[in-house]
Amino acid sequence: MSALALYVFILIISHRICFGHLNNVRWVPSKHFGKPCRFYDKGYTHCTPYRAVKWKSIEKSVSTNLRQLASKTLFFYGDSIQRQIFREIVCRLGPIKIRKPALRTTITSLWDVCYEFKLSTLTLCFATASGTNHTQADVDVLSKMASMQPNVILVANFGVHYNLENPGDLSELSNRCFIFSRMASSFGLSKIVFWRQTLAQHFKTKNGAFSSALAHGDMPCANTRNETFEGASWRNNACDGHFYHSSIRVIETFEESFYAPAELHVGTNGDCTHFCQPGYVIFPVDIILKVVVGQT
Repeated sequence: MSALALYVFILIISHRICFGHLNNVRWVPSKHFGKPCRFYDKGYTHCTPYRAVKWKSIEKSVSTNLRQLASKTLFFYGDSIQRQIFREIVCRLGPIKIRKPALRTTITSLWDVCYEFKLSTLTLCFATASGTNHTQADVDVLSKMASMQPNVILVANFGVHYNLENPGDLSELSNRCFIFSRMASSFGLSKIVFWRQTLAQHFKTKNGAFSSALAHGDMPCANTRNETFEGASWRNNACDGHFYHSSIRVIETFEESFYAPAELHVGTNGDCTHFCQPGYVIFPVDIILKVVVGQT
């Protein structure tokens, strides 16, 4: 084996150790989480929580990286999965010190909020990316980020808002990603803006995507198959290239979520998009924080 081939092999193995496929991680139903954090959406806490066998090491990694972001403002902008990720971090940071509005855009939401914490100097914010006037909202967010440099980090994603049943015309999603990435570059934000890949869904369809025929009742979610990998990542296929081209770091969270067991989703009422909390969401949180800390 040549030196180059050996180096590539080591990189692949180390990637799989650090961000190993979740089909190689053992999950068990857990009653040891205690009372759910009050910041979790109640719609995501009535299901059975699962704990990964190596849970303590993941929690330690998350805590360590959150300490590395002291005196920063970590801003999440995006869809309902992004809100789950935001709330997971809130629940890791302890008692709230101050609650204040985050960002008043043309799109209003009860969830547009910033939190400061008694035990941390990190400020954590969220703003929704849904609504009708996407372009103006994106401009508002990026303008705010530009005014807050250098102590702000933006993690964005709005993929689940584009919940097409049979992915075909991806122009609306692709165009929004293109415009957003170009605006971020024009504002000089390439070093502080990160794009999080859209997580996989686990509906009982060919590529796991949403289907209105299955989005009712308690239809069980389904584990994905290797042959559906590319088809399941259609939202990321529409967006990732625009961000890579704009030198904006893409946080690769899709592959992990693709191999997540279907039972980690909420499941009830046909919800194979959102995840039961506490549970799987700590995995993308861990990946996001490792990337952000490594780049700032």
